[in-house]
Amino acid sequence: MQDLNLEFYSEGCAHMNGYITIGQLADMMKISTHQIRYFEEKDVLLPAHIGNNGYRMYGLDEVFILMHILFLRELDVSVQDIHTLRGSGTKSDYIKVLKTKLEDVKTRIKKTG
Repeated sequence: MQDLNLEFYSEGCAHMNGYITIGQLADMMKISTHQIRYFEEKDVLLPAHIGNNGYRMYGLDEVFILMHILFLRELDVSVQDIHTLRGSGTKSDYIKVLKTKLEDVKTRIKKTG
């Protein structure tokens, strides 16, 4: 996972009551605003607040949620599985998904080896 610019986060939040915009979040996480909107559409990430001007605003909790989502995506966990895990996933659900991904990796290694 890429390094985060948390200094940017703290500076960006200073004038917005602890919130940053979708553009600032995308810049900080080095992803596109389109990707964030996709996660919103799939109900795995929601803004902490939507301003009167329609701007999506994100707090520190949403930053950590997005980090979690991106980590799972790096492991090739589907957005649908992430939605399920974030909604009602238990520790055993996480273990099951991660074991399945481990088996997928082992299978791919055997096929290429």
